[in-house]
Amino acid sequence: MRLIIPTQLNNAAINMGVKDVASKFISKGEIKEGLLNGVEMLVRAYDPCIKCATRLVNDYLKVEIRDLRGKLIRIIN
Repeated sequence: MRLIIPTQLNNAAINMGVKDVASKFISKGEIKEGLLNGVEMLVRAYDPCIKCATRLVNDYLKVEIRDLRGKLIRIIN
């Protein structure tokens, strides 16, 4: 049996949403407070299982800030 969970189904939309959240909290190399909360809120909006979404965010959330060429600038976790 193969199970497909909501997070997997919504992966593309979550990725686009994270990009939108990041654009509101990151500008000219400056990272505003609240970035992780914004990403957490977005993930929970797409994953109706609050327990799973909470575990995902608390255990695995790591935000990598990269420049336009993909060079790693900073990691926030």
